[in-house]
Amino acid sequence: MHSDPRCLCHQRRHSTPMTLLFLLIIANSLGTASPAHVRLDNNGIGMKHTKRQSETASEDIIIGQMRQAVDYFIEHESSEQRDDCGWEHAAFMQGVMAVYNLTQDQKYKDYALTWAQNHQFETCDYPDTLKKYAAANYESCVQTYAELYLLDHNDTYIANSRDVLAVQVNRSQVDDWWWVDAYFMAMGAFSRIGEW
Repeated sequence: MHSDPRCLCHQRRHSTPMTLLFLLIIANSLGTASPAHVRLDNNGIGMKHTKRQSETASEDIIIGQMRQAVDYFIEHESSEQRDDCGWEHAAFMQGVMAVYNLTQDQKYKDYALTWAQNHQFETCDYPDTLKKYAAANYESCVQTYAELYLLDHNDTYIANSRDVLAVQVNRSQVDDWWWVDAYFMAMGAFSRIGEW
């Protein structure tokens, strides 16, 4: 097992109507190379500066909005949504983990862990996902399992994922990902599992 967490990709991306909000919020909050961090002097030359108080306040507002969005969805989701391991809810779970990573609020990690445990840390639709043409949709949940693994270093969290991804990599069929979202659904799983 590879124990160096630096091999993981820590991208934060989200989809579905509810988590589209996360995409916009996170893109704004994590844009550290944005023009707001560079000011032009009188000669038009860029000068770096440290965060101003207003930038910190803006980040606090954005994190507050992220919390509100996650909390709202968790409080209003149906049991069908909560029990879903498919790509839509898996994308939301990536948002939950992004909020946890920013806030360290245990309730978000607990929510994600409970969801993962309810699915026994298996890829969605396992074992059928091993032979499905569109398996990428069923691998999106792996991104959350890997995020939880990074926190707890429990091999159970990624054991099934390693096996499923190994089967996919080693099979002869290579035309699974014919739609653009497949790269969002599956590549995050591959990049997070890495060399494990």
